[in-house]
Parts: sequence; structure tokens; C-alpha cells
Amino acid sequence: RGKERGRQQKRHREGKGKKSSGINAEWPLRPGSLSILFKTVVLSKLLYASPVWLSNNIDVFKDFMSKALLRITGAQFHPTKYLKEILVGIPPLKLLHEQIVIKFILKCLFQGDNVAGRIFQVECTPQHPFNSHIRLTKEFIYFTNNELNSRFSRTSLIEFDRELFVYHKDKILEYTCKKWDDLLKENISSVCKDDPYNLNQLHSDEHLQGYINTWNSLKNPLFKRHESRIDNTNLADFLHGHSLRFQD
Repeated sequence: RGKERGRQQKRHREGKGKKSSGINAEWPLRPGSLSILFKTVVLSKLLYASPVWLSNNIDVFKDFMSKALLRITGAQFHPTKYLKEILVGIPPLKLLHEQIVIKFILKCLFQGDNVAGRIFQVECTPQHPFNSHIRLTKEFIYFTNNELNSRFSRTSLIEFDRELFVYHKDKILEYTCKKWDDLLKENISSVCKDDPYNLNQLHSDEHLQGYINTWNSLKNPLFKRHESRIDNTNLADFLHGHSLRFQD
């Protein structure tokens, strides 16, 4: 009798845990805490030396990032990757990689003549793998100086003032959010996934594009750190439009 009672209690605990945690039964932390852990423990290692190797291997981690973000959100259904990235406040892996690339190139340019000279040589070699990194860095420099003009794309880095190679964290984040906004606007139909089981969409895609502002999403995340996991799960399902508890 004692053994049977013990088995019943074990089944009750397992069933209770699955019911309250949804897909995250093995992830008891809140999405806010999981997001911080993912950034500091996983992304820091994944992006290590990324300018050297990640440019041609981003698609390799596509499924990994999708599954990891789904675990963090706690959603019981499968929101689109664009929505998951917004919910957890983690930009797409490609944009995170571009942040590292820009910082790396600017640091090299700000160093002594020997290091900067190597970057100038790479710029004159169109076939060099780092040539795309240099174009990306120049685009960031134009953005920070409000000089986004086609004629500047033909300007060599050696003609820039050295002071332009100094970067600020907020400027890089602002640049990333701008590119993130453009990406979401281009893929608004994917963000608002067309699913026969979803609730009816009240606004047109053009109307929803005006609300896209990832900067505010990062500064004021939808998942608050003081909220419970079940509340975050319900919010993710509601935004996905697939939760019947919000049908009425």
C-alpha cells in the first residue's frame, strides 16, 4: 500500500509540473531569467570569433535558435521566429553577428598604423572574406553621421577621420534596431502568420508596420521579470493568436 501511494504521488507531481509549466517542464526559470542566461552563457560562446567563421554558417544554427527561443518563451504553440525574438528581446543571430563584426573592424581601425593598414589592404581586395565586413562597417559609419548616401559607398576607409572609428554601445544598438525594424516590415506577413486556427486579424499589414519599434521592445520587454511563467506562457499564446482562452 505504501509503494502504491508513493507511485500515485509521483504521477501527481509529474502531471502537475507538466500542466503548470507547459512545454517548459524542465525549464523552471522565468523567460526574463532564461533570456539573460542564454545571452551570457550560450550566445557569448556562439559569437566568439564570429567575424572569422560565422558569416557562412548562420543557417547551421537556424533550428537551434528556433528551439531555444521557443523554450525561453514558454509558448505552448509555435509562434514565428520573428515574434519569439521580439518576446525574449534577442535580435536575429545575423544582426548579433553584425554587431561583433562592426566592433571588431572599428577596433582594428582605431589601433596603430600596422593593424589599420592591414584593414586598408583588405578593402582593396574584393575577393577577401573580410571585404563584406568592411562594407558593413562603412554603412554603420554613414548611419552614425547621418550620411547615408550612395556616393559615400565609393569612399575608401583611409579617407575617413580617425575619430569616426570610435563607436558607442547605444549607437550600435540603435543601428541594430533599425535593421531589425526593416527586417520585420519586410516580413510582416510572416510575423502575422496566416493560420486557419488563429484568431482573425483586426488590422492590415500596412497598419501594423507603423507599430514596429524594436528599440522600445528591448527597453520595455513584454516579459516582465516579476511575472510568473504561466502568465508569460499565456501572453505568448495570446500574441500568437492561437489561444482559445482569449477567443471571446
